[in-house]
Amino acid sequence: MLYLIKGATELEPSWGEAWVTLGRAQLNYGEPDSAIESLDRALAIKPDSAEARNDRQAALHHIQRRNQLQTSGLSMNQHRFSVVDQTEST
Repeated sequence: MLYLIKGATELEPSWGEAWVTLGRAQLNYGEPDSAIESLDRALAIKPDSAEARNDRQAALHHIQRRNQLQTSGLSMNQHRFSVVDQTEST
């Protein structure tokens, strides 16, 4: 699916909606850095696009969250929570 959307941007690089769609797909596939690049392209074509601005903000949020996890010593793959059986005596 991603390659189809990417193909649309290659065939018609001035199609802002295609860049927004590509950015959303990249964000959904866990590629927020790539999503920002695509959404920046969309905003260069259509600076008044609220969709592109909102999606770019969401991508930035994901990057900030990833950076927070990395600096805290956690990774996205580690279990961050543990469940403790409260019935066990210490």
